[in-house]
Amino acid sequence: MRTNETTPDYGKIPPQSRELEEAVLGAILLEQNAISEAMEVIRTADVFYVDANQRIWRAMASLYHENKQIDTLTVTERLKRHENLEAAGGIHYLITLTSKIGSAAHIGQHSRILVEKYILRKIITIGTNAITQAFNDSTDAIELLGFIGNQFDAVNMELSGQGEKTWSDSVIEEVDSMRAAAESGDYMLGVPTHSDVIDRNTLGLQPKNLIIIAGRPGMGKTSLAWDIALKQAKNGLPVGFFTLEMADKELIRKALSAELSMDTKTIQKGGLTRDKWQKLDSILPDLIEYPIHLCDSAGIGINELKAKARNWVRKFGVKVIYIDYIGKINTADTGQRYGTREQEVSYISGQLKNLAKSLNIPVVALSQLSRAVETRGGDKRPMLSDLRESGAIEQDADMVWFPYRPEYYGITTGESGEMLPEGFTEVDIAKYRNGNPGKVQLIFEAEFNRFIDYKHTEPWEQSA
Repeated sequence: MRTNETTPDYGKIPPQSRELEEAVLGAILLEQNAISEAMEVIRTADVFYVDANQRIWRAMASLYHENKQIDTLTVTERLKRHENLEAAGGIHYLITLTSKIGSAAHIGQHSRILVEKYILRKIITIGTNAITQAFNDSTDAIELLGFIGNQFDAVNMELSGQGEKTWSDSVIEEVDSMRAAAESGDYMLGVPTHSDVIDRNTLGLQPKNLIIIAGRPGMGKTSLAWDIALKQAKNGLPVGFFTLEMADKELIRKALSAELSMDTKTIQKGGLTRDKWQKLDSILPDLIEYPIHLCDSAGIGINELKAKARNWVRKFGVKVIYIDYIGKINTADTGQRYGTREQEVSYISGQLKNLAKSLNIPVVALSQLSRAVETRGGDKRPMLSDLRESGAIEQDADMVWFPYRPEYYGITTGESGEMLPEGFTEVDIAKYRNGNPGKVQLIFEAEFNRFIDYKHTEPWEQSA
């Protein structure tokens, strides 16, 4: 019987267990519901080392997705249909599988062990190839490092089931999500920002989405992203924040400013009144427990950023990643060379979108706008064409937010002539891949580094 040999011959058998493979397959043949537990862990047929077992698993998986009975007869017929029966060991092998195990009680544990052995086989393959190339004098070390990182990214995506979900699974998942929202009366389908006016119009930050917050200096990009992250963490949601331009202590001062309703300069010099010190002492135990994970490495490489983000998700269950900002990320650790910064930013943008998809979480990245905004006469509201350095950012983004503060340009009245309140901020969601673009209105309390909703009951104002 052939095996799925993918590792070089070092006189050792690659990590595998035929007995456990047969036990998992036998358990599924014995108990109809056993495959559901196995499929929560096994996302690819390559987890099975024996070629025949791979073929049998694929037949079982196809029957499962079609909601059909799984037993020796149905699996045999499915294998026959694809001319795989003989390669899968024949009817005799299928019958013997059911005699290998008495029940499906341990199928979850057995499945996890098989996945671990599969991961070890992949590590051996990637590592062996890396060693071979490392001994080659012509190998570029940085390029090899980037290649290895991409190989492990591919393994992560494979194990998470990326690209393998069936149409029926996708439809059922979406309908279940809709039904849960309807039954709960909750409009949220993604990660809440805790701004009611934003959440009601976007349904939250959606998993696998790349959200770009772009603006000229002074528009409050960082403050908006940090304000949302703080509110999420305050409500128990683990967040990761790459602060690549601002030191972590500056973000902490912003957090204290928002919590204490004080300006950051007073906080920095410790000029708190007795009441404020008492308030700080009362909130500090909760504040230090916020599930926020910070990285303030200036000039971070895209592969290092991706590795740290994956680690945050794996170790701490981070549900959303913020990056301030794209312009501070480089590609030195990929080994790839780019003729222009635009080409480099295009690559970085694509990698951030892939990161969101592979981790199944929203990734919120900040971006600068070109100076064309400042040179335009009249209306200085930003447009998608103002995205700095790369049109790929617009292409890769699922949503693009443009915070715009009229008072920054000396504008104090609205389009209808009404007086605008201090701190009035319009967030133009200029691109919304899964919905209609539109504008939401906030108040930026700049002194306290926080945003509050404005006109809570206003319906979505559609962009022209």
